[in-house]
Amino acid sequence: MLMSVPRKHHYIPQVHIKKFESENGYFVYHKDLDKVVSKKSTNDIFVVKDLNTSLDEDGRVNHSILERQLELKWDSKFKHYFEIIDSWIKESIANNRYAEFNIDESLKFFFEYTLIGYHRAQKQDTSFNNSVLDPILGFEEIIPDLNELDTSDLEMPAEDIDLGLNFMKDFIYMATGQVKDMKDKLKFPAPVASDLSMFLPENLTCDFILTENQPFYLPDTTGVIIKSKEVFLHKNITLNKIAMLGVPISSNIFLRIKNQEFFHGEKTGVYAFSRSQVDKLNRDIISFSKRQTLVEEKFQL
Repeated sequence: MLMSVPRKHHYIPQVHIKKFESENGYFVYHKDLDKVVSKKSTNDIFVVKDLNTSLDEDGRVNHSILERQLELKWDSKFKHYFEIIDSWIKESIANNRYAEFNIDESLKFFFEYTLIGYHRAQKQDTSFNNSVLDPILGFEEIIPDLNELDTSDLEMPAEDIDLGLNFMKDFIYMATGQVKDMKDKLKFPAPVASDLSMFLPENLTCDFILTENQPFYLPDTTGVIIKSKEVFLHKNITLNKIAMLGVPISSNIFLRIKNQEFFHGEKTGVYAFSRSQVDKLNRDIISFSKRQTLVEEKFQL
């Protein structure tokens, strides 16, 4: 018996989403509806059907190749690096000697992880489908009008008129059929599972921001990214350097990872945020998210 291939693809890994579970499940704020929806599981949070669907070497639609690549490169490693940082914070607080711990690889992982999460969220835009393909599909609407067309005034044999009308209808059916097939294949294939290392600075430092009573929120963009005005060239493309990014890796740990090129001499630190500071940070997170934000049960905008 063949097993079905999952077609609901998460653009933020479920292992990350589960770090924001409350006693009563999950609560997702929809910006466009200004509404909070409760969820019992992660199955329908930050998910798009066929998001990582792509074409294989033979041109056939494949729902799992890219999904597996992303899982191996990012999703499966989240738990490992989260545990390193979580243990590092606990030991740092206990020993008050956090500067002696080496967490470079963890920071590099979460720096790239946040970038790719942001990129995956940004690429869900359907403007191409809406502006180019959908008008072509609209031609189907004129077929009933062709069937009702009054051809009595045309000085042509009835057979030629029928032949011309049937040709037009067949052409419309063919064109719209191809467009429908194209739309199915134009699902955004998330960035290749390699990495976004061209953005990775040589030296990173980090603020580990903690909260106890009031949770951090998780945006559908994975984190918040602050670009600098300085640029660099990558394959003849001009790109902005990343000055800093922030990512909540759990409901009580927020990483503020900084490019030391713009934050000279700053050292890694651990900070406890007050309620008002967490409120402000969460407002920034909501503002930066595209459509949805994972919030707390008692959320109020």
